[in-house]
Amino acid sequence: MVGYTIIQAKHTNGYNRHFGETDFYSATSSNTILGKEIPRIKKLRDDGQLDHYMLFANRRLAGNIESEIHNYIAKQCNIPYGSIYLCGLEQLEIWLKTFPDISQLAELDPVDSPLIVSSDDLAEIVQALARQRDTLSAVFDDRQPQG
Repeated sequence: MVGYTIIQAKHTNGYNRHFGETDFYSATSSNTILGKEIPRIKKLRDDGQLDHYMLFANRRLAGNIESEIHNYIAKQCNIPYGSIYLCGLEQLEIWLKTFPDISQLAELDPVDSPLIVSSDDLAEIVQALARQRDTLSAVFDDRQPQG
């Protein structure tokens, strides 16, 4: 990826939460977690400080809502669809299994409970993934736009 990449982590203490819940996202309300971020993301984009946007959350991300949120962010913030990446709980769990050293660095026990981590722990995971960016770039580069 070339340009500025903004990586954001959103954390919930709730169990079995989803990206599509109305507290997180609504296409018709700006009074949601994502809705409150849109003006900030748009400003960074308008100021030339954002070319790619990645959002990590410890919420479940179903395919239908992933596409809807992708399109919403792209339209609201004038970011190309392929320059937006959403990462939910399922993908985080896959990466934690694939790169077990990340779990160890963050002192997480994936067998102990579902992935409910503090915002600091989630930030550590995102930073560890960022250090693996060369490996992960191949994953992101292979990703085909869906809309």
